[in-house]
Amino acid sequence: MSQSNALNLRFRKAVAPTFVPFVFGEPGIAEASVKVEIDQSGKVISATTIEASPFRDRSFEKAAMQWTFEPCRNSAGCRQTIKFVLRIMPKGTPPEEITTRFTYPAEVEVRSPIIELTVADEPIPVRTPE
Repeated sequence: MSQSNALNLRFRKAVAPTFVPFVFGEPGIAEASVKVEIDQSGKVISATTIEASPFRDRSFEKAAMQWTFEPCRNSAGCRQTIKFVLRIMPKGTPPEEITTRFTYPAEVEVRSPIIELTVADEPIPVRTPE
């Protein structure tokens, strides 16, 4: 496929990735851009992460493979870049703001409240089988 096949096709079905905790006790943001190849029916036939920060995870590509787009009118297929954002929201964020958001042409943002990391004050006793 040539670069000229890169279009902004409208998605028909968009799937968010599973939220992967990447920082604890504070807000944060992780982003990944996934290049997808789309056949003439609008089905994603391949997905490759082309940029990721601060980490790379296969869940982005797995989610991208489940997307469907409007039909591609190019006999050689089409390309699209999907941007995935994982955002840990600041403390005090209203619950209605902690939701997944889909934006045209191909962006999805998955939001989470701050993930607190708790440490036990005392070790948990190990039970031996009787």
